[in-house]
Amino acid sequence: RVSMIIMLLSCMMISSCEKESENELQKFYVTALYEDGTEYFSALFTREGNVFVSENDYYWPSDETLSFYAYHPCDEIINITGESALIEDFTPAAEIADQIDFISAVKVTNKEESAAGVALEFEHKLSQIEVKAKNDNKGYNVKVKAVRIKNVAKSGDFDFVGAMTNWK
Repeated sequence: RVSMIIMLLSCMMISSCEKESENELQKFYVTALYEDGTEYFSALFTREGNVFVSENDYYWPSDETLSFYAYHPCDEIINITGESALIEDFTPAAEIADQIDFISAVKVTNKEESAAGVALEFEHKLSQIEVKAKNDNKGYNVKVKAVRIKNVAKSGDFDFVGAMTNWK
């Protein structure tokens, strides 16, 4: 029996985000499915040093291949099945201070490949644009009058199986 400890293999993927850096990410939610799409477990994993552990221990079910779907933030539990892993009409908070980076990871693996733990590589699913003006000439005072970015989608659906879809 091999205890499944979810580890971050590529922390650089997470550390590129100011709010959810490697050292600040404290928890994420994971659903594991059998090959036939039935659920093996869904659990919250929290940081303990450099690894993330759940309240309960989970062991590899014989020689099964499992699909792991992980995401953060995890304030709202997503119903993930073999047919669907969908967040519908996702809309970031309007105020920048209230916006949280949405990250996710998908890993299909078996007991032999992941004997030391399941390595998850999280990816950012949103973009944040910041525009700054810089003037090295102290003789000039530069003021930005306006910045216009066109055709930006404000909400969309996210499907773990596919990708971000149905932008509005």
